[in-house]
Parts: sequence; C-alpha cells; structure tokens
Amino acid sequence: RANRLHPLLFGHLPWAFGSVTFVVAPEILNLGVHVDAGRDIGGLGATVALVIYFTFSGGAAAAPLDARLALDVVPGPSGSYAEDFTEFDGRLLFAADSPETGLELWQSDGKTAGLVADINPGAPSGAPRSFERLGAYLYFRAATAAQGGELWRTNGSTVELVSDIRPGPASSNPTGLTTLGGHIYFSAQTDAEGTELWRTDGTTTELVSDITPGAVSSQPGNITPLGSEVFFSASTPATGSELWSSDGTTTAMVTNINPGAASSFPNGFTELNGELYFAATTAAFGTEVWTTDGSSTVSIGNIAPGAASSGPSGFEVADGFVYFRADNVANGLELWRTNGAGVEPLGDINPGAGDSSPIQITADGSNVYFSAFDDLVGNEPRLWNGSSITLLKDINPGPMNSDARQFTRFGGTVYFSARTATQGAEVWSTDSGISLLEDILPGPDPSEPDEFTPLGDSLYFSADDGTHGFEVWKLSPPDVSARISIDGTRIKLNRKGTGKLKVTCPAAEQTGPCAGRVTVTTRGKIKAGGKKRRVTFAKVAYSTQPGTKATLAIKVKAKDRRLLKKVRAARKVLVTATVEDGAGNSGSAKKKLKLLP
Repeated sequence: RANRLHPLLFGHLPWAFGSVTFVVAPEILNLGVHVDAGRDIGGLGATVALVIYFTFSGGAAAAPLDARLALDVVPGPSGSYAEDFTEFDGRLLFAADSPETGLELWQSDGKTAGLVADINPGAPSGAPRSFERLGAYLYFRAATAAQGGELWRTNGSTVELVSDIRPGPASSNPTGLTTLGGHIYFSAQTDAEGTELWRTDGTTTELVSDITPGAVSSQPGNITPLGSEVFFSASTPATGSELWSSDGTTTAMVTNINPGAASSFPNGFTELNGELYFAATTAAFGTEVWTTDGSSTVSIGNIAPGAASSGPSGFEVADGFVYFRADNVANGLELWRTNGAGVEPLGDINPGAGDSSPIQITADGSNVYFSAFDDLVGNEPRLWNGSSITLLKDINPGPMNSDARQFTRFGGTVYFSARTATQGAEVWSTDSGISLLEDILPGPDPSEPDEFTPLGDSLYFSADDGTHGFEVWKLSPPDVSARISIDGTRIKLNRKGTGKLKVTCPAAEQTGPCAGRVTVTTRGKIKAGGKKRRVTFAKVAYSTQPGTKATLAIKVKAKDRRLLKKVRAARKVLVTATVEDGAGNSGSAKKKLKLLP
C-alpha cells in the first residue's frame, strides 16, 4: 500500500513493490533504509515492512533557470563563435569573431556587448587567449601584423601592449600565464635565448632564466604556483625534460626523476596541502603518480606492475584527495585517488580489463562528477559521492554515448552538456533529477553548449540555436515582469512644438529591449472645442535596451499648442508608458508632468 503515502515523497521515485527498487539521483537525495515489520506509519493505515527515509542535500531547491540568448554579437545565422569566457570585475570578457574585426576582445554586462579593442586592425584577427589576472588588469596573448604574438593586458575598457619581447613582427608567443605574488610567469621565445621562463609585474618584463643557454630552448611548461615558487617542466641536453622551480631570482632543477639525459616528462601538476601531484616517467616504473613539496620528490605508487605505465591524467582535487584516471592493466583505465599516503582504486566501472576511460573529472565539494564508459550504457555521467560510484543516468539509452562534459555547479545545481540521438548535445542539469534543461536547437542537431561561466545571477555559455549561429547564451532566473520608468518633471516645447522626454529601461531587465508607446494626455477633462474632454497631445513609440534611456521627441500640433497657451489646466498632463520585453512580459508606468508651451 505504499501508493497511499504522500505523493510529494513518492510521486517521482520509480519503484517496484516486492523487490522495492528505487532509482534516485544520489546528489539530490540522501536515502536510508530501515526494516520495521508491521508498523503503521503516521496513522495512514499503511502497514509496510520497509521504512524509507531521506533528506534533501544542499538546502531547498532553487527555482529552475531559463536558457535564453544573451548576446547576438554578429547578427544573423553566421555567429561570432564567442570563446574563452572570463569573469572580470562583474563583466564577461571573451574573444569573438566578426567580419569587420576578426577574432578580437569583447566585453559585456550580460545585456549588451561591446568591442574592447580591434587589436589587429581590420578583418585580421588579434586572437586574444590565455587570460590571467594580476591586480587591476587581465593579461593575455594577442597578435598584430607589426608585433606578432605578444603579451597584452586590459582593464576591461582599453588594451595595451605590455612588452614586445621579440621585437618586430616575429612572435614571442607567451604561453602558460600563471600568477604568483606580484608577477605573472610564462614561457616566451626570443632569437637569442629560445623559449625560456619569463615574468612581468606589468611594468617590467624580464627573462627569469636561460635554462638551456643560447638559442636552444628549455621549453618551460605546466607552470604552477606552490608556496613562493613556480614549478614547471623544462628540458636540457644533459637531463632531458624534468621538474624545475623558480622564485624569480633562483631557478634550479628540483630533481632528475629519470636519471641522466632521459626525460621524465612531468605533467599535470595539481596542488594539495602544500604538495604538487603529477605524472612522471622512469625506466623502472613507467609513467606513474609522483609528489613533491620542493624538497622531497617521491613516487606514490606503481599502479601498473613493473615498467608498464598506468598513465595517470585528469588530476582534480576534492575533499582532501587528488582524483585521476589510471590503468593498472587488470582493470583497465579507471578512477583512482590519492592523498599522498598511497593510491586507491575507486571502482571497476567497466568490469575486467576493459577501460571505462573516465574523462571530465570535476570536483564539486566532496563529490566528483565525470563521464565514463561501460559496455551496457556507453559513455555516461557518473558521480563519486565519497564512498561509491553511481551512474547518474543513461542519458542516451543503451550502449550509445551521451559524452557528458563541462560539469559546472551554479546555484545549487550542476549543469553540463550531454547528447542524445533525438536532441543532439544540449544543456542538462541535476535539478529535479537528471534532466534536459532545454533543447536550444530543436531536433537531433546539437546546439553544442560550451564555456559554462558563472557571472552574477546567470550562468553564461556558448551555443548555436540554428538561427543566430554560435553566440553567447545564459541560464538566468525566469523573467516574469517588464518595467519602464518616466524621467523628469516637465516637457518644454520649442517654437516648432517639439519637446524631449526620457524613459529608462531598468538594468535588471532580463530580456530586453523594453519597447512600447508613450501617450501624453491632460490629467482630466478640460474645456476644449466647446466641450469638456480629455485631450491627447502626443503618442510616440520607443525601444531601448536594459540599463539605457530613450530620448523621445514629443510633437504637439499647432491647435493644441494654442490650447496650452490659453488654458493653464491643460499644461498639467499625465504621461503613460506601456512596455513589453523580449519574453512577452508587459507593464505600464504613469507620471504627472507639466507640458509647457
């Protein structure tokens, strides 16, 4: 008789009585089971053998968000292919491509977009990328015909070249921008030193060390801060590619992990509790997990026996552990973790030697979201909740893959991209179970959502709805109202009978523009044309974007101007503004003003 229990508790839980199987997304509910034969629950007259209790995790569920086009940077179906979304002082900075400017730096408050600068003038692209903040500026790599690819910065309004490290049109190609203290460290190339480690404080840009002297490059990579130093991989003829560190003054190899000229190729540096975890290769153990605090560098465990490589990658920190994927041969490529005391396999998702190949490993508090494969359901979203791995949902039913990716928590819900045969790749969420949020490009073609970036009360991303091309979209609280305000206290007419009136569309408007009609009438009936009536002096349409004002021309006919001069009561007017926004919400505003001839 479980169907007599409260529908709020059981209405959305698929279950079969007898063997009682519940299918519940574990990040939504915390379930417990208690056997209690013959008990009447809550006076409902339902005598059951199984009492099920649960609590909601994360507090009360937030209102579902709506997906809507935020910015149509390049109007029409071609799209701007907006990318590299970065939050900067309450604004969204990104690269976008237009026929007039090429791929350049843009900014937005979420309602309107503006070109920050056409760094490489005209249609050729400046191609800004690798954004990194230091102080009041966002630093990045961009290219011009005159200077090549060099280091630039922006305050969100203007841009400037930080340094032409490799003078002239050749590129120094700064990469791996990483902030430590008051400097940004990066690798860059010159003709004299090759590609080496550099840094800048925004005023002085300098070579930190020519690790491999002369024009031969050490190719610094994986630049990662730890304490007062940056750690990175670098190569010399004598040692190969090994682990190095620098405090900006002293640069030295930490240790030669793979002795002699052979390389250990350290990569995937991830910090946890003052230590760096990474993958490195030796002749004896293959590629395995290592850790260093700058003084001591050790292998944590030989996951694949002997000289075979487990190939650890995808390092991510959650709840005091570093999570990663690795292959121990017997169980294939699966999810593992370490806290430095050893390595631990977390499950054999695809049983036996077959790979589940976890990807998109993403920390969310004590939870870890990722996609993994098994022979029954294909590549689908999974959750490690601290004790076990759960399949969240077989989104693309059967052995077909949903390729879930871009797991991003926002407002108590995790959003991600996943594909099905009927809807293509679209936005999904963990709100009310695992569900499709919206089919932005209806039908089997994908909208391909990407670049999920929180800003204010919205989650921004790029997508293609088939009408606007790839543009900037956002998930925002539902837009349920439209407002307009009328500015000023009077309208002064010139000799031709024209005056100015301003109306404001509030910045909080979610789906602009605000559009409607303004009507100017007498407040009440006045004597005009031999009888008392309400006189309409003007009607004018308007449209204005959120956070902007529209200046309207109020034109009054000659006979009505004569009335204004003759009847003082006619000068007391009521201005009524109707408004409708892009979501179809409507409203109106009224204000008493004076209309002066």
